[in-house]
Formats: sequence, structure tokens, C-alpha cells
Amino acid sequence: MRFGICAGSTDKETLGYIKSLGYDYIEGNFGKVQGMDESALREYISVTRDLDIAVESYCIFLKGDFRVVGPNTNHGDIGEYAKIGFEKAARLGEKTVVFGSGETLDALENNGGLIRHVHLARDNNDRGHPTEADKETCLIWAQALKKCGYDGRMSLESAHIPDFKTAAKDAIKAFEWFK
Repeated sequence: MRFGICAGSTDKETLGYIKSLGYDYIEGNFGKVQGMDESALREYISVTRDLDIAVESYCIFLKGDFRVVGPNTNHGDIGEYAKIGFEKAARLGEKTVVFGSGETLDALENNGGLIRHVHLARDNNDRGHPTEADKETCLIWAQALKKCGYDGRMSLESAHIPDFKTAAKDAIKAFEWFK
């Protein structure tokens, strides 16, 4: 299994810190990459190549002002937005763009062959990173992933409590429970 972290930041210091902790990849912010001008995109590509860490997956596919259902939907704009975003993401090494989440244990056990990407966070109101107190729950999920044969990517997608650096450092320990 490969382990990553959702990181909207594109600066060398933050991405270098992620790499130094042992993360295998970055899960970027699709909306942010989609909106980058060519100069910012080239800088982001340069930083990830220099650090030898790829942006393999993306969360936040649609920015908050896009609607895919309801009266204010404009599928033409969404199509162009996605086309531009996918082209830019591919230049960074994209393999997956996440559109939704929230699988249950039952869905995982019964549809494991369909799972291509997994997110990890605590299942509570703060959506913080898993801690030692969450180990038992994480081990149940790890067993379910093993049972269905999943050995792909898992990204930490949590609130960064109390801050990004602390959460990133503390959370990488939780990935050990999934190996």
C-alpha cells in the first residue's frame, strides 16, 4: 500500500516536509491546480520533481461555486473546467481524481474490487487525523481492506489539528496499522 496526504500547499518547504516524514505521494487540490497559471504550474512541477514526490491523486474536484445538480447547473462550464484541470493534473503525475467519498465497511467488503483509492480520517465531527485512541477502529478498517484485497493508495484527508505539520507527523504513524 502507498500512503499520501492531502495538501493544498505547493511550496517547497511544505512538500519537502511531507517527503521527509516518509509519505509516498501528495494528494493535491484539483481546483487549485485547475486555476493555476502556467508559471505557477511549472513551479509546482519543478518542486515535486526536485523533491521526487508525485502528486498522484486529487481531492476537491469541484470548487464550491460549481453545481452538478439543481437549477444552477451549467454542464458546459463544468466540462471545460474538468478538461483544463485534467490536462494540468496529468502534467503533475495524476493517477486519480476523487469525486466523493464516504464508503461504509459493508460497501468496502461487498465492493472491494471496485475501490481504487481510500481516504483516512477520524469518523467524528472534527475529522482530525487518527490517533492512538482510534487504533482499534483503524484496525477494523485495515482488516476490511485486506479482506477485499485492496493494496492501493490511502491518503490522509483530515482536518489539520492543531496545525498541518503536527497532524502530518502524528498521522503517518496510523498508516502502520494498515500495512
